[in-house]
Amino acid sequence: MTFRDAARDAIHASGGRLTSQRELLLDLLAEHDAGIDAERLHQLASAQDPTISLPTVYRTLHTLEAVRLIVSNYTSSDHDRKQYRVNDDQDRFHFTCRRCGRVTMFRSALVAQLKQELAAQLDAQVLTVCICAGGLCSTCGQEDTP
Repeated sequence: MTFRDAARDAIHASGGRLTSQRELLLDLLAEHDAGIDAERLHQLASAQDPTISLPTVYRTLHTLEAVRLIVSNYTSSDHDRKQYRVNDDQDRFHFTCRRCGRVTMFRSALVAQLKQELAAQLDAQVLTVCICAGGLCSTCGQEDTP
């Protein structure tokens, strides 16, 4: 089953209607596999349908995230920015440069180890882990070097 098919089923199961606006959001989410934040998703959708509202974007994201068809990651250490992407069961995290603000996606095998350790320690199923990394990117770090 494709992401779009599963998403349509999830929207129907939640009591929602599959409107042309939601179809547009599904298409945009599928196109942005590296992730997109709600505001940018709204901007892109509004360019194609000016009547789409930000609450429609958030309701759709919430519905899809609740059934784990999409996942979110924070892109800032103060947890005020989230990016959403289609769930491919790959943990991805973000490093944010504190000077220029550039966000770089990364993966680490250590996260899978951490999930296993937490699952054993807590006797629980660990589905998500939130890791926020911040510092200076290589460009900004070089600017500090004499």
